[in-house]
Parts: sequence; C-alpha cells; structure tokens
Amino acid sequence: MDKNRQENLLRQCEAIIKEGLNSMHNVDRALSIINDLGLYNNKNYKSFESYCQENWHIDHTYTHLYLKKNKD
Repeated sequence: MDKNRQENLLRQCEAIIKEGLNSMHNVDRALSIINDLGLYNNKNYKSFESYCQENWHIDHTYTHLYLKKNKD
C-alpha cells in the first residue's frame, strides 16, 4: 500500500475512533443522569445494575466498573 493510501486510511480510521469516543461519552452521560436521579425506578427496576442488564444487556462487570469510575 502506498504512502498516500496509508495516510488516507489512517484519517478514516481516526474519524471512526473520534465518532466512537463521542458516542461513548454521550452514553456515559446518559447513564450518569439515569443513575444519579434514580430514573430507573420509574420502570420498577430494583437497582441501576438490573436496569442496565435487563434493559440494555450491559453486563454486571461493565456496570460495576462504570459505577466505580463515576464514584471517584
């Protein structure tokens, strides 16, 4: 692959990464609001963890790491 193609491919990949990181930030913010305000209670979930698991299929490991990260 020539240098121009490599540089073009790198720019494309970096744009995808930037978009993904922005999406991850938005997801974290939405989860923070739901957790901080206890909005999951409106749907009769017993805990934030069960809300994430049952509604979004986010496993307990991720939820635990998320809660720990946002508690610090």
